Amino acid sequence: MVTKINIWDILKGHFCTLRNAQNKKIMTTDVILFFVIPAITAAVFFFWKTTFSSDVTNALIAIFSIFSGLLLNLLVLLIGIISKVRSEYESANGRAAESETDACASESQIKRLKEKLNLLEETYFNLSYAVIISIATIVVLLLCYTSEYRIVITTNAAAIYLTTNFILTLLMILKRIHKILSVEFLN
Repeated sequence: MVTKINIWDILKGHFCTLRNAQNKKIMTTDVILFFVIPAITAAVFFFWKTTFSSDVTNALIAIFSIFSGLLLNLLVLLIGIISKVRSEYESANGRAAESETDACASESQIKRLKEKLNLLEETYFNLSYAVIISIATIVVLLLCYTSEYRIVITTNAAAIYLTTNFILTLLMILKRIHKILSVEFLN
């Protein structure tokens, strides 16, 4: 039963997108950017004992609810794109195996399609992670309605962490989609 809601593979996949493409090592700067900076931001808000007004909480819940739906739609679109690119990749691989006359062009196309598939896969994991962060933020923000002051401060800090992480992840997704589309425009 727990396997149906297990998000570990998504989290692991997202974390793997923080690797350097050449040497496959986790980039320390990315870990600092996506996890440490949001934690520092949340800690500052926690120590300042900052709390959201109910209007801000309501607005954030609405924003993250809308983003969850939009990101899920984008995931569906991405799955279609991945399927199309995978089909092109397999077709190019098959043509390259059959004919050696156009080997250089085929190798170049196969390499380009493989890179595009890798980028699409990373974007898929980033989008899935962003959906999880959206849902988690909504849950945390709902906890802000409690009357216990310590819980409100803690949940506000957690909401700041998740919101900061979400914004940074969204920027990474935007950069990846931009890269995918800019390659398409060049071809």
